Amino acid sequence: MRALAELVMRGRMQACSIAFIGFAFPFVSSAVIGLVTLRKGSLEGFIVMLWAILPVLLSYFFSENNPYLAVVSGILVLTSLLVAVVLRMVSLWDWTLMAVVLISVFLTLMSGLFFKSELADFVQWVEEVFELSSAGDVLVLVTMGVAINALLGLMIARWWQALLYNQGGFQKEFHSLKLDKSVGASCLVLALIGLVSNNSFGVWLKLASIPLLICGIAFVHFMVKFLSLSKFWLFLMYVSMLFGTMSFILAGVGAADSFLNLRERLTKR
Repeated sequence: MRALAELVMRGRMQACSIAFIGFAFPFVSSAVIGLVTLRKGSLEGFIVMLWAILPVLLSYFFSENNPYLAVVSGILVLTSLLVAVVLRMVSLWDWTLMAVVLISVFLTLMSGLFFKSELADFVQWVEEVFELSSAGDVLVLVTMGVAINALLGLMIARWWQALLYNQGGFQKEFHSLKLDKSVGASCLVLALIGLVSNNSFGVWLKLASIPLLICGIAFVHFMVKFLSLSKFWLFLMYVSMLFGTMSFILAGVGAADSFLNLRERLTKR
């Protein structure tokens, strides 16, 4: 992965080429956009994003797949640029996590307004596969997918940046990741309201649990290193998340760490 990061940073042509080809591979285009933006600024990141969006446009106009899939890919590419700009500007992961959710919600809702016919066809397919009952439910699912993929792409970009310019920096940064109390409280309240609500608006509020979940995962990574445990525990955590309940537990851990400073309490012992 270091060799790929070095190639991306060798020049604009290399970065744009990899972003274009990376459309065929998970997270590659997002990570390239993120790395260039974090290191060289928003203008260079925007230029790379234009190349990353070219295969999305080709897919929209010429692919036999549902056009809304290309729209979703375009949202992901744009979100990847915007969240990298936010992280570069504020250098704070808690606010960046919030920005990922808010940007994903906004762009997905806009896509529902501007691509109504494509969304309607997509909803018909999704209803059969996932048994969702409305376009709103589908948009929530899309938003969650965009937010998580953009976050993973940004984290890979930050990891690449650390590999090249700050060895070990990303691990330290990720292990210390937690939400500010005000941000954590806001996310927790919104997520709980969404959890107990039965209306469609409540489903959107559940997205506020994403920053809490990421911080919970970061805390487990910290604990594994702090206690010198086998990485098997990390594997077990990620497998358990497939069953749903573990995600709620991790979000709760993320909230608790925000309020109680669990890392600081543990390291002082």
